[in-house]
Amino acid sequence: MINAAIIGYGYWGPNIVRNFNAHPEIKVLKICDISNKRLNIAKESHPNIDTTMDPNNIFSDKDIDLIAI
Repeated sequence: MINAAIIGYGYWGPNIVRNFNAHPEIKVLKICDISNKRLNIAKESHPNIDTTMDPNNIFSDKDIDLIAI
């Protein structure tokens, strides 16, 4: 299993998360965006995925194997 994180949940972010989640060997663990509005949308769409405004929370996470920016 590849653990992924997405930085940026703007125009393409939701599509990337959706496609990663559809892949049987990828699990999205975190979504990062600087906009509270976009993070709230992400939380509503993906309540099981952690969200953060700080990309360092992703870069320092040893469980993350792949980061899409």
